[in-house]
Amino acid sequence: MLGYLLILGALILGLAAGYDLPQIATYFLQGLLERGTLQLLGVITLIEMLTIFLELTGSLQRILASLRRIFENSGVLIALVPSLLGLFPVPGGAMLSAPMVGIYGDEIGFKANRKSTINLFFRHIWDQVFPFKPHLILAATVVDIPLFTLIGWNLPVTLASVLVGFWYLIGRDPRLKSLIPTNHEDPPRGRPLWVEVAPLMIPLVLALGFRIDFVYAMATGLLFGLLTQKVSGNMLKKMVLKGIRPQLLFILAAVMIFKTLLENSGLMKILAHLLSSYGIPVGILAFALPLIISFATGMELVAVGMVYPMLLGLIPPGTLALPYIIIMMTANAIGQTHSPVHICMVVGNEYFGASLRRVIWMSLIPQGFRLAAALLFAWALAIFLPR
Repeated sequence: MLGYLLILGALILGLAAGYDLPQIATYFLQGLLERGTLQLLGVITLIEMLTIFLELTGSLQRILASLRRIFENSGVLIALVPSLLGLFPVPGGAMLSAPMVGIYGDEIGFKANRKSTINLFFRHIWDQVFPFKPHLILAATVVDIPLFTLIGWNLPVTLASVLVGFWYLIGRDPRLKSLIPTNHEDPPRGRPLWVEVAPLMIPLVLALGFRIDFVYAMATGLLFGLLTQKVSGNMLKKMVLKGIRPQLLFILAAVMIFKTLLENSGLMKILAHLLSSYGIPVGILAFALPLIISFATGMELVAVGMVYPMLLGLIPPGTLALPYIIIMMTANAIGQTHSPVHICMVVGNEYFGASLRRVIWMSLIPQGFRLAAALLFAWALAIFLPR
């Protein structure tokens, strides 16, 4: 539905701007076939294939078993497991980590609401800095900032939020100090851990260290996995069929088409004049609009495609855009994470028997700090960063 609404919106924008149908079709093709769009679709497809590959081969489960051997502390593991599994763009992925979070939470003595809050918070804490996230890749394309540069600017707020979130939700509980480490049997020996994690690390090393296009870097990581794991023809078939998600690709393509029409329709200038007449500061809009839309839809992708381009157009000429981008992305992440229609919120609360109201309430302190840190960092950038 979202993809069709975006296409319809792009058509309406074109007609409102006075373009005829052939001109609108030209902009449609421009948005669909430009290099950024094709790279986006390719990267997302490869990420989906890699995610499915790691699940089918059992590699992900072996990585988690190795972590249990390394970290005996349940307080570390209850945050680490959803953080790790949250790196993968799996719909409803909170269910993957929920059983383990439940085990570690029971060892500590946490109740259902806290376990669900921890599972949700740490599953999405890296959303603004992990380069495999579809909305982050799209955001880098929309704001026209290199992906890893954008990640670097979001990293300080994310790291501060991790520390505060861990202390508030886990670390300050006195029961952690009285826990006795549990002896666990070593799992059967298999491939070295570095081989298991290499398909994830190779794309990052190639992209960061060697500046190789992320599409080719992802393809290399996936190829390494295929060459080092036992792969059957049926597994390859499942990887391709499940990895190519036409609905997701259609939504992403529709976002880029909508962005192209929005940029060429002149609507941003009209909105800038209209909103400025009401005297609403751009900073407030940069916070409120992404937060409201992502909370209402449970999807960061929607605000990235529909709101980011408009907000960028409202920034006065000569004003540094980066502080506004930091605020937009943080508000978008907070709104999506705690939306009542967010699938991870729904399945996590269902699994633990937790209360939506209590989970949101318990999240107010760590997420409030995250927002405050973003606003402070954005203010510092606006003051000290050269134009």
